[in-house]
Amino acid sequence: NKVDIVDHFLDTLTTGSVPGAVRANLLDYMDYYDGTPNKIYRPYDNLPVNSVHRLTKVRGLVYLILILPEHQVN
Repeated sequence: NKVDIVDHFLDTLTTGSVPGAVRANLLDYMDYYDGTPNKIYRPYDNLPVNSVHRLTKVRGLVYLILILPEHQVN
């Protein structure tokens, strides 16, 4: 699930201590709005396992963690 994924990459790529607001923003990032005009909210955990959006979100998550100041000191 998204909580495990975010925590895994935070622990792996940082010292594991990021502000709660940063972690909350990363968790929010994992959920997305689709590209339709109606902007339907689609929680990450409800996406199909083989969904391209899952991989895209994980790649984006890693990028966001890599540009965190907490990663830069690691």
